[in-house]
Amino acid sequence: MKLNKTQQTAIKKFLETNKEYFGLREFEIVVRPEIEDEPMTVSRVIADIYEHTLTIIICPLYLNQTKEKKINTLIHELIHARVNVFEQKWKISSNELRKAQEAIKNEEEEFMVNDITKGFLRFNNDIKTSTKDI
Repeated sequence: MKLNKTQQTAIKKFLETNKEYFGLREFEIVVRPEIEDEPMTVSRVIADIYEHTLTIIICPLYLNQTKEKKINTLIHELIHARVNVFEQKWKISSNELRKAQEAIKNEEEEFMVNDITKGFLRFNNDIKTSTKDI
């Protein structure tokens, strides 16, 4: 069995109607049938935070499910999408945080080296002055 246009439209409408409950309001939903036959997979999702799209891939096994299981599967994919979006955003913010921490570290290191250099030069001058008569 293959996903037909009517089914594809109904799935998209269901996902569009319910995506807001999962914090996915700003994402466009794309529903497409699985091109390669994955016998053990019902569906899967690909989230793209840059394009703001969620691509829900429906596999042939999905079509053999009861209506209730189909609904559960679609909700399951929305949850996966939300987790995936979070993970992508977390990686971006973690990278930005690491860059900011690295910049602070480098700046502090430069201040520290300058302070030590100034202190050493003053110390060296003080030693020369204080030991003049030794």
